[in-house]
Amino acid sequence: MKIQDFADMEKFESIMSDWAVATGLATVAVGADGKYISECYNFTDFCIKLTRGSKEGCRRCEKCDAEGQGVYHCHAGLVDFGIPLKLSDGTVLGSVIGGQVLPEHPDEEKFRGVARELGINEDEYIEALGKVTVSTAMVLGIFITLEIMIGGAMIFNYDFHGADIIATTPEYNTIKAKSRAI
Repeated sequence: MKIQDFADMEKFESIMSDWAVATGLATVAVGADGKYISECYNFTDFCIKLTRGSKEGCRRCEKCDAEGQGVYHCHAGLVDFGIPLKLSDGTVLGSVIGGQVLPEHPDEEKFRGVARELGINEDEYIEALGKVTVSTAMVLGIFITLEIMIGGAMIFNYDFHGADIIATTPEYNTIKAKSRAI
C-alpha cells in the first residue's frame, strides 16, 4: 500500500511546502522504499546537486531516507530527522525526512574525504558546504519540528480523507531520547 493510493497528493504537497516555508528546513516525503513521493523543499545545493547528484551519494541518501528515524547524522554529516508515516496496524507507508543543517562548524578535511568517496569535486563540495546553515538553534528547531509533526498527525488524518496515518507517541519518546545524543 502506498500513500498515493488514497491520499490527496495535492494537499499533501501543500502541507509539505507550507511546513518547509514555516520552518526554513529542508523536507521531502519518501515512500517505504526511500524513493521521493513529494517535491524536495528547501534542499541545499550540497545535498541535492552534489551529494545526491553522484551515483554513490544518491544511493547512500536513499538508504538514509529509507532507514533514518528520529534525529540523526546523515551519511554526509548533516543533521536530519525522519518521522515514519504509518497506518494504525503498523504498516509503514513512508517517512517525512527533513533537516540539512550542521550543529557546529564542519571539519573541512572530513568533508573533503566524503567528496573523494563520492567522486565529487572537493572544492565545489566545500564551497557548497559553506552555504549549509550552521546553527544549534536550527538543530533545536528540528526538535520543535518533531513536536509539530507529531502533534500535526491529525492533519494527515483529515487531509487523507479519514485514512488513519499516525506517528505514535512511543516512537516520539524514542526519537526524543535519541535526539539528546546529538
